[in-house]
Amino acid sequence: MKHLGRLLGFVTILGMLVAFGPPDVLANKKKKDAKEKAKDAGPAASDADYKAIQRQKEFVGKLVNMDARLVTVRVEYSRYEPNPKYKPPTVTNPKSPGYNAGANQQYQMIRTYQDIMRQQQAAARAKSPLEYQRAMQRIAQDMARLQQEIMRMNQAMTKAGPGAKVDPNNQPFITVVNTKDFDLEVEEKVVYRKLILPFEYDDTGNVKTYTDKEKAALRGDDKTKPGYMAKLEEFSPGQEVKLYLNPPKKSDKEPDKDAPPEVVRPTVYMVVMTKDNPNSSVITGAKDNPKKKKN
Repeated sequence: MKHLGRLLGFVTILGMLVAFGPPDVLANKKKKDAKEKAKDAGPAASDADYKAIQRQKEFVGKLVNMDARLVTVRVEYSRYEPNPKYKPPTVTNPKSPGYNAGANQQYQMIRTYQDIMRQQQAAARAKSPLEYQRAMQRIAQDMARLQQEIMRMNQAMTKAGPGAKVDPNNQPFITVVNTKDFDLEVEEKVVYRKLILPFEYDDTGNVKTYTDKEKAALRGDDKTKPGYMAKLEEFSPGQEVKLYLNPPKKSDKEPDKDAPPEVVRPTVYMVVMTKDNPNSSVITGAKDNPKKKKN
């Protein structure tokens, strides 16, 4: 019996090693999975970003991950940055020959941006929170005016065409697109919807055309909801989704005086698939046309 018990124990351990691999292999697999996850992750949204969407009712982004409790969406946003290849005008005196008013206007924008950077450095040295707040308000106002000037300049350049006096390839600012990942809690009674009808083939091998009756059935009983009924399993990374948000609830806990104030995030009560990902597994039957198979 002892020999039989040892044999069974050895077979069990051997089976586990075959199925799962030795401990070092498991550790390497975990490291690899962690690296892949970190590779897919984008820059995380800051507390200021979450504070900015606290009263927002809708939120659009690309789905990164979602389960029954948490959804992660990636949002693209653009901002202006100084063009490192920009060449300022050499003639800045309006009375001098070769003076270009448009080019000098661009140059003044760069000067304004540099002044804003100096204001930010000065704000960091503020002696009181009130002084810092006032400085940041001035900076925000100056930045808003600068962005409006850049937009007007870009619109003027578009209308001017090839005969413009300002070189379109020598712009003081460039548009940089960045992304941020937002993690939001999903409510218990969350609703899943989709604006896209399932891509299917009918019995003859042609792309299925839905009747009004079939569409009504796919919409479900609640006609106030957008699109059609959906399930969590139908969502996959890369799809464009719209999140419907409820404002954050006020916490009953007393704030810790020593800790920084907690930024409470809104919660998601409905997720709507607005656009599908071409590489998504949600599109069923797109590669398996029974008519083509038959031929």
